[in-house]
Amino acid sequence: KTYTTTHPPGYLIGDGVKSITTPQGVFKTEKGKYYRTGNVNYDVIQTNHKPITELLLNLYPNNKFITVVRSEVIDLENPIVDDRVKKYIAIRPSIKKYINEDFKVGNENIEVIYNPFDTSRFTIKETPQNDKEIILFVGTMDYLRKKSIEHLIEKVNSEDKILWLVGKDTMGFATEYSDKYNNVIYFGESDKVEDFYHKCDITAGILLGRTTIEGYLCGKPGWIYYVDKEGNIKDKELTEIPTDLGVFESEYSINKFKEIYIDVYNR
Repeated sequence: KTYTTTHPPGYLIGDGVKSITTPQGVFKTEKGKYYRTGNVNYDVIQTNHKPITELLLNLYPNNKFITVVRSEVIDLENPIVDDRVKKYIAIRPSIKKYINEDFKVGNENIEVIYNPFDTSRFTIKETPQNDKEIILFVGTMDYLRKKSIEHLIEKVNSEDKILWLVGKDTMGFATEYSDKYNNVIYFGESDKVEDFYHKCDITAGILLGRTTIEGYLCGKPGWIYYVDKEGNIKDKELTEIPTDLGVFESEYSINKFKEIYIDVYNR
């Protein structure tokens, strides 16, 4: 079943028009205020994103929680430190380090589970012989990625290579750079990004994100740009394909989550 935060199970949100019956009588609801309409209890509640976690912790104060942290540079993703959160899931090792060092959560309460990937889509295929090395950058073209892309443009211009950009251009710079440089090509958004992985030589992305991992699964090494909250480049490195790609498979992620659900439930 799917619910929205405006209709959480066991609650009514006031609109200033509807009335609610309580032991003290019938009252008109206040707009935006949550009113409990029944007792709801779950074995475990898993949350994402700081504001949603805060809301659900308030609505279900007697539950056990697991929260997934998906970024170390976006404040919306920051973990909520609360005794009811029994386990924090980090989608890459650098986030685990961030949770431990910046929020003082013990490493024993943090588990790394990578985002699950569809290995029927992202798989190794023969790469065509390109006349020039093609670097593929996939992701929303936003402030976090802008400076990394500008560095890549300098790289392909100085080394006579080609840069492919794939993703939503929220700031307009991908289109601008594609118009300005012959060896920078912007393709826009695509729901068949695997086609680009199969044709490129190497990937580039920020942090250890989907682009890099999808590239690994397609047999491509990847440049990783380590950025801060403003998108400034802190460091960069060329990474090779890991020997254990099984940790990125959907089945592995599902089984790890099941183990954690059972562990938290039994505490």
